[in-house]
Amino acid sequence: MTTRRSRVRSRAGRLILAALLAASTTLTLGSTAGADRTDGDVGTLTPRDVYMTDYPGDPAIEPNTPSASYWNSPDVRVCPTPVPCSSGLTAPAFTTSYIFVTLRNPGPYGSGTDVGTLRAYFTTMGTTAVWPTNWTPLNSAIVTVPSGVTTVMLPWTTSSPGLVSTLYRWVSTDDPMLYEGPNAYQNTQFNNNVAWKNFSVI
Repeated sequence: MTTRRSRVRSRAGRLILAALLAASTTLTLGSTAGADRTDGDVGTLTPRDVYMTDYPGDPAIEPNTPSASYWNSPDVRVCPTPVPCSSGLTAPAFTTSYIFVTLRNPGPYGSGTDVGTLRAYFTTMGTTAVWPTNWTPLNSAIVTVPSGVTTVMLPWTTSSPGLVSTLYRWVSTDDPMLYEGPNAYQNTQFNNNVAWKNFSVI
């Protein structure tokens, strides 16, 4: 009972913080974000917490430290084949590569098996890209995430060479976003179920 009350209080604290942020920030929400908001509604009193790390040793506390580099998540890598590789940061142009995303469960705000959608997006605009206007869907997968580590593979057909920023969002009824606004870099800081990774297409 004590654990359950603690989780509910923790969830309430996150929601209060999100409400304060929403009240003080003008949100720019497009069709993609709007469609996801129903997926992220608070549905039960049994919160889950699936997360991706922003840097090695990330404790997954929301919001994360503002001094971290949020563009290089160690839980995202690109590989030339459907076989996981170590730490790929480049992908050949005009071909299919494979992005591997690590989902971790549980985080500090809940526990238990979760079912949701891992959504991936990309942009060539870097940190100046406005969420969700300047982000293009890359791929998505419906995933069941039990306790432990789950790796999801997303095929990615690249286009012309250049630096590409990719964004990953775990969308789940029982693991809602803390806060999302037009600044995708800030969204990564405020949500442990959002991750960012830059790749070079060569």
